[in-house]
Amino acid sequence: MWNEIKGTLHYICILIPAALKAALQNKAAFCSLSFFMFFQNMIMFMIWVIYFANFSSLHGWKLSDLATLYGLAAFSFGLAFLLCGGALDLGRSVVDGELDIYLGRPRHPLIGLLFRESRASGLGDIVTGPILWIGFGHYTPLELGVLLILGVFSALIILATALVINCLPFFAAQGSRMTDQLLESFIIISCYPHNGFGMVVKIVLLTVIPAGFVAYLPIEAIRNFNILQMVLLGCAAIFYMSLAVIIFNQGLQRYTSGNKMLEVK
Repeated sequence: MWNEIKGTLHYICILIPAALKAALQNKAAFCSLSFFMFFQNMIMFMIWVIYFANFSSLHGWKLSDLATLYGLAAFSFGLAFLLCGGALDLGRSVVDGELDIYLGRPRHPLIGLLFRESRASGLGDIVTGPILWIGFGHYTPLELGVLLILGVFSALIILATALVINCLPFFAAQGSRMTDQLLESFIIISCYPHNGFGMVVKIVLLTVIPAGFVAYLPIEAIRNFNILQMVLLGCAAIFYMSLAVIIFNQGLQRYTSGNKMLEVK
């Protein structure tokens, strides 16, 4: 068991540098995509700055809370797809029958699929988080460290959600047409303050649609420094990632080969 885990981690440590190296082949494009994503994030956040320049709070939240929310969402999405950009193309790969290449490898095919690509825009998202936290959140070094840990948990939940969404083509012929729209909707919901929602909506956002775990619950945990909520977020990350792997494995049983192995040869 331990040797299997050790071998898998070693495999991942090989795939990540390879994906980053491939993304950095065109350094100008990589830097441009990262910068423009960061610039876009800051422009979007300026809407909240303008809002709080005219209003003192939003359902009890202040600008520092919105900076934490937006920064955590950006950091988590950036971390997830800088390292596992392949999750965004999984649905297309299923439709095009491109999983054959990964089915013949000694490790689980999902590992190669997730870590096969690095999204340059993710770096811009990652940088956005600490800048907003430091510039508007006024956190201590300890709190910043906790935010980074919570960001990793949120990134796992985001990755799990993206994986589940991109598994739709396994089960529905038209599923690939919905993947981008569903993921964009998830991103929008994750970045919006949930404190104004009713209890029923909050329950949905903490169960069926785990958007509440991405930024809202971490904000509440860091505001009150609630260890229990932090542990809950970690457990949620493990649960949703496990669920995503189960759904992928179930979908893989329905996969029809695209004979891509012949093309590689």
